[in-house]
Amino acid sequence: MEVLNLEIGSLIRGKWNKNEYRVLRLLGEGGIGKVYQVMEVSTKEVYALKLSSDMQSIAKEYEMMKKFERLPITVKVKEIDDLEAARKKWTFVIVEYIEGKNMNQYRKKHHLQVKDVLSLGITIGKAFHILHQNHFVFGDLKLENLMIDEKNHVLKIIDLGGVTPMGESIKEFTPLYDRASWNMGLRRADEGYDLFSLCMLMICLLLGTRFPMEDKDVDKMLKKLENVDISTGLIKLFHRGIYQKDICFYQFVVDLENIYRHNGYKTSKKSKVDMLVNRALFGSILFFLGILLSILIKNGGVWKVFQRVI
Repeated sequence: MEVLNLEIGSLIRGKWNKNEYRVLRLLGEGGIGKVYQVMEVSTKEVYALKLSSDMQSIAKEYEMMKKFERLPITVKVKEIDDLEAARKKWTFVIVEYIEGKNMNQYRKKHHLQVKDVLSLGITIGKAFHILHQNHFVFGDLKLENLMIDEKNHVLKIIDLGGVTPMGESIKEFTPLYDRASWNMGLRRADEGYDLFSLCMLMICLLLGTRFPMEDKDVDKMLKKLENVDISTGLIKLFHRGIYQKDICFYQFVVDLENIYRHNGYKTSKKSKVDMLVNRALFGSILFFLGILLSILIKNGGVWKVFQRVI
């Protein structure tokens, strides 16, 4: 797809709303265009500008942002407009600028505890449940679509381009979180699609570098969870979610929250470190008792002790 490169410091003016924005820097690049940090000339407010030649896709995302802007997890959208440049018409949307890192960047610099991953899953799950109640599926869930707002310490979804009406085909997807790529279902918008992708995202965070990227085998992936310090109950819940079997999306979120609140994610098994420490401590005690016993025997102390007991 053709993209337009905006020069840093250049001024752009919307064709219809006439608002002017100064380009500050490039934030990123996606499947349908580029995202820039801009400043509105009249208000000095900083925003993110999404620019694309695919008017249909970006207009759809704008529509979804407006429809679900009441959700605290979604970014707020200001306007949609056109820009004429390079003898072509481009469409852009102006959205809330989030000061922070996407989840993929964030996890590389911060160690995420199991509790953090569960909290993330619950937050996303509750937002997706509202989408489902309105007969939509999120679709293209991935770490890069999640932003950690480091200023306000909240999670934000920054891309709603994959939101799809239930029953329709999923057109925007990422193979890692796409159940069809794993031979676990159709690429069709239903609750099970979001359930699979949410489970995959959480498992990806829990496994870290141990996540099997090349070999798309769900059983092998679930087996690797046994090496993570989490309960068998949580592993079983992931198994049901991945297979989308005997559980609906909402029930998965409810069960996940119950595990979170009651610390049910913690394993009852001792870790390898604990076992090594305990063995070392036990060995030290035996060594000390051996020395003490040899001293008592040498000094006749053992016989004296028995005499006192008798």
